Amino acid sequence: MASVEDINKLLGSCAAELDHCAGLIRDAGLDPVKENIRRIGFALHNIFEIQHEIYKLKPELKPKGWDEPVSDKEQNRIFGELLIETEDLCEAGTPLSAIERFQAFISTSPGNHFEKMAKNEIAAIKSRYGV
Repeated sequence: MASVEDINKLLGSCAAELDHCAGLIRDAGLDPVKENIRRIGFALHNIFEIQHEIYKLKPELKPKGWDEPVSDKEQNRIFGELLIETEDLCEAGTPLSAIERFQAFISTSPGNHFEKMAKNEIAAIKSRYGV
């Protein structure tokens, strides 16, 4: 039977490999590039959510800096990428997926300013798409 430590280690390896794959997809031009990279982003997000649960159970497994707040500059970058991703989701006819992405972002406790912007985006999507 696998231990929590084994699972955490394997998830870390998987995340590193997925990150590497995203770069390879971009460099190779594997169409649809944007959609394929977005899919990897979702997979990474899911891995990080599982790791978050592991760290609640076993805080000693947290990597250094895991709990440190993200800088405003980095948060701006993350939010900008999220806006592009969610716009693509809405254009693809999946506004509920876009809302889920904003809700996942809010769950990371990004700070009041970014949380408010994300909530505004959710309201705009609901209004625009009637969801």
